[in-house]
Amino acid sequence: MLPQLIVKARVGLLMLAYNFLGIRRPLTSQILVTKYCNMNCKMCFVYPLDKREKIKNTEEPTLEQLKYLIEESCKIGAQVIIPFGGEPLIRKDIGEIIRAIKEKNRYCILYTNGTYVKDKIDDLLPVDQLVISVDGDEATHDNIRGKGSYKKAIEALELALSCGIVCRLHTCLIPDTQHTLPHMAFLSKEYGVMLNYGYCDVTELTRTEEQTISLNRDSVIKFLKQYYEIKKSGVQISTPAKVIKDCIRVMEKWPTINGLLTKDEAQRFSHLKIPKCALPMSNIYIDSDGSVYPCLPLWGKEGNAPNVYKVGLKAAWDHYRDLDCYQCASIFTIEKSLFYSFNITTLFQFLTGYQFLRRK
Repeated sequence: MLPQLIVKARVGLLMLAYNFLGIRRPLTSQILVTKYCNMNCKMCFVYPLDKREKIKNTEEPTLEQLKYLIEESCKIGAQVIIPFGGEPLIRKDIGEIIRAIKEKNRYCILYTNGTYVKDKIDDLLPVDQLVISVDGDEATHDNIRGKGSYKKAIEALELALSCGIVCRLHTCLIPDTQHTLPHMAFLSKEYGVMLNYGYCDVTELTRTEEQTISLNRDSVIKFLKQYYEIKKSGVQISTPAKVIKDCIRVMEKWPTINGLLTKDEAQRFSHLKIPKCALPMSNIYIDSDGSVYPCLPLWGKEGNAPNVYKVGLKAAWDHYRDLDCYQCASIFTIEKSLFYSFNITTLFQFLTGYQFLRRK
């Protein structure tokens, strides 16, 4: 395996090269290694409570299939590979999955709710970054994820840090968590770790939960302004201050009633300087059944997902080459678009913020 520093440098250099040369390759491959989870969070974007039939009617990917997906992801350009779920640590072979990623000299980020970190700590040691979900203070977190889950998440964080694992705290921004920023800032300072909030985009599978997991635009803007001020105060928020400001500007000036801007509409509103979505250019999601998507809003969209086991990963990736959508009114897609933009200063701030440059 290559030294970590070389792996990390390659991520940044290839990101610049792909953008500068206009190369369409997925820098990031996110692979759903399991659809199962020990929690029933309403904001889960993959398998909400009203879609349990899909859990029953699809098999889990085998280790051989996951190794194939890792191999194929590397072939088409992925430099960061994220095994996620569900709860990825439910898998007994998660250590082998992580090792398969590291043997390919790829940067590995793993998201977890923290429940099984103690049992799987040896398997997690090679991970480049462990992202632990904490949805605010204990009462808020436990209300969303179950009684006692907050304490388990904090215990997982403390254990991982004591083992030298680079950690980040991740909070889903939903109506229940929009007040939790002060507590998350406290945790960031207390443990010396980065934090970030992820915007919960409604997918085809979560439409029935839209009112409970989505903030209206005014609430999003209000939160972003608080986010910006706390970032400026010195709290370790992974998103650069300039990017937060850009997100505020775009959300305030969003020109259409709905949350989608087509390519034709983008031309009409070009003076607003809304960044083009970079996810179809730089990111790929692979569902546990092999279905492939470029982004969360398209997750589960009927008749729109090629399957990697039928057509191969490259053909599945090429399927999304000419999407008509230009951008979503989503912090997630706007932020990712700025992340993949050709701006050296912003890129360096992102890589620093997400701790790509930090050594264990």
